[in-house]
Amino acid sequence: MWLQISKTEPAIHPSEVIATINTTVGEEMIIIDKDSVFDSLLEVGEPIANGGDSVLIELPRETMKGLWRIRVPKDALSPSRSEAATA
Repeated sequence: MWLQISKTEPAIHPSEVIATINTTVGEEMIIIDKDSVFDSLLEVGEPIANGGDSVLIELPRETMKGLWRIRVPKDALSPSRSEAATA
């Protein structure tokens, strides 16, 4: 699955970026390898739980707040990069 991220900015290490993810309760920031981001998309696993208009996902690294799992809107996820690019 591919998660839409709202923005990226340089991190301290040149091979990393800070990605901002819109969640159901606000924004979360995560420091990830810049090669993990493709056209504002981050690869994540299958949703862990569904709940109305949102899903619970597990991130590849913890957020700056120490969270590994976050709830995001269903429309922020796409099964493939090509589908996400056309959405």
